[in-house]
Amino acid sequence: HGAAMAGREDGRAGSQVRALSAACGVLSRSDGSCRFQLAADGSAVVAAVFGPIDETAISKERADRARVQVTVLNAAPMQEEDLNVASAGNAGQSRDPNAERILTGVLEQVIRTRLHPRKLINVTVQVINDAGSLLACALLACSGALLDAGIDMTGVPSAACCAIEEDGKVLADPTKAEEAAAGHVFCCTGADDGKVLALQ
Repeated sequence: HGAAMAGREDGRAGSQVRALSAACGVLSRSDGSCRFQLAADGSAVVAAVFGPIDETAISKERADRARVQVTVLNAAPMQEEDLNVASAGNAGQSRDPNAERILTGVLEQVIRTRLHPRKLINVTVQVINDAGSLLACALLACSGALLDAGIDMTGVPSAACCAIEEDGKVLADPTKAEEAAAGHVFCCTGADDGKVLALQ
């Protein structure tokens, strides 16, 4: 326990997370949306849900369930109007394929996709600021957006990141600098029933 209570540059204890804030319904043209932020100057993400809609890629259509598509757009200057109409990504913005893979895998486990055969549930994640623990922030934004859209789920996924420093100190909700200096960084995603959905 002592190792987990190490002092940090921002004054937090090792086990202390930054202040969390969330707001749903922040976009007018999506079916659901959520902005999630860690502290005033921490990581911030906006997630938008479009769907269930008709599958746009016939070759990827699933006869017995909906397909979940997650697009993660890295931080870049962007107007709200751009994200309102985002679906498969915005020209000129780089994407994060690893985060897309992880988030898709988690959301496919909790969304009741069999209720919507041959449909597409599109989740677009826009990174506003990356100040550490970004994957957890993105997943929490996705959860809020799916709830806002009224998408049926088996549970509400949540996530938390931690960093283990070379001397064994454990830091909850690491900043970008703490992640860079840490020996290992983990992000655990689970549902409200206690099931672990992913460990990265």
